[in-house]
Amino acid sequence: NTFMKSLFIVLLLFLLSACVDVEGLNPFFIKTVDDIKISANYYSSFTSKSIILLHMLNGEKNDWNTLIPFLREAGYHVISIDLRGHGFSDLKWEQFSSNDFNKMIMDVEAASKFLKAKGVKDINIIGASIGANIALKYASKNEYVKNLVLLSPGMNYRGVSIVESIKNYKNPILIINSEQDNLDEVERIYELVVGEKKLQLYSGSQHGTKMLSSDGLNDLILNWLNS
Repeated sequence: NTFMKSLFIVLLLFLLSACVDVEGLNPFFIKTVDDIKISANYYSSFTSKSIILLHMLNGEKNDWNTLIPFLREAGYHVISIDLRGHGFSDLKWEQFSSNDFNKMIMDVEAASKFLKAKGVKDINIIGASIGANIALKYASKNEYVKNLVLLSPGMNYRGVSIVESIKNYKNPILIINSEQDNLDEVERIYELVVGEKKLQLYSGSQHGTKMLSSDGLNDLILNWLNS
């Protein structure tokens, strides 16, 4: 009868939706330990290596869309998140204290847990500006982060200081910066890095993800991650 047919269709649609990978449902939400909803895009892979992408202040997860295809082609699981206060995530960054900005570390933890649930073993992080500082702070406390790529890091963005984090992080770091963008401070950061490191400078004054259009930058990042 009509009722049974309708019930069958509803059950079939439910089963089909349960089989769809989250990649087909982008954007979706993950929860932090302090109960903040974080909006994310996820792209799966058949390997065990992954990338977490952290945008700039007043940016959002889609700022990485020109880089993501290169990362996927290289076989990485990729998760790009809207840090708290940004995009479709909870809260408003304009109302944040320095303590609130530092809580963004919990957003990275939520992304890491999501990847680990997918069976990922190798986690790398690429961050821009305040996202770079958050990436370093998180990695300095979690040794399973294998590699960092930092675009336009600073000693202190909105209270997110990396002075102690630089001393504690021992794995490789690639720092990318523009020659006319706070270069003296970036060079001081580079000098403090204790592990394997590389500093790549581009002409001009573009900051953070604005540099993604620079010639050769995608290849530079991939070569560093794969070395």
